[in-house]
Amino acid sequence: MRNLLIILTFLLIVFPTISYAEFKWVKSRDMPISTEYEDWYNSRVMGKSITFWRMIDYKTLQSDDNGQYISSVFLQILDCADLSLTIQFIEDYSDSMGTGELVHINKLSKSEKEEVKKILEPGMSNYKNYYDTCSDTFVNGLGGTQDWWLELYEANSTKN
Repeated sequence: MRNLLIILTFLLIVFPTISYAEFKWVKSRDMPISTEYEDWYNSRVMGKSITFWRMIDYKTLQSDDNGQYISSVFLQILDCADLSLTIQFIEDYSDSMGTGELVHINKLSKSEKEEVKKILEPGMSNYKNYYDTCSDTFVNGLGGTQDWWLELYEANSTKN
């Protein structure tokens, strides 16, 4: 068992990026400069929190000190105790939908995570969605949330 843990840790160090081939991206928001997608199918529960994936597909090439990219993939945590969102890390990619060359990984420090933590309030447009996700997940279990997301993903996939 210990050897397996060592091998898995080694693989994560050598290959730090996540394989997005199994992600179930569903469009969540269309903005003037980007389109946002979420994946709750690959979410996990940690205590009173739920991890989930968000991707931003930019309509034009983005550029910063780390390079040029057209899409960004985020691992986020929805804390159901205080209904807040926190980014854990961001990966920038050279092509759309989190594909192409990995341009940069930003693993946020504890202080950076606190800076970007967003408390959701009842007047916000996405408050009800996140509130309902917390309620449903902790009442019906994570499997129910993942099944619902898979149905949503499949319904959206047949439209394309």
